[in-house]
Amino acid sequence: MSLSIFVYVFDLCIVIAYIGFVNFFSIGIISVVISIVSIFNISLFGPRRANGFGQTSQL
Repeated sequence: MSLSIFVYVFDLCIVIAYIGFVNFFSIGIISVVISIVSIFNISLFGPRRANGFGQTSQL
């Protein structure tokens, strides 16, 4: 009986670690995509156009 409880806890830890790894991986991918898009925007429109939030704050 105690062995099955141990196996259940072990599986639960694996699932939690897997979910945490997937969340960390997806957050890393999103941050990389955002950085690539921002670099692409700066190279495409120039640094003046890249900060769209700066224009609205200066109004």
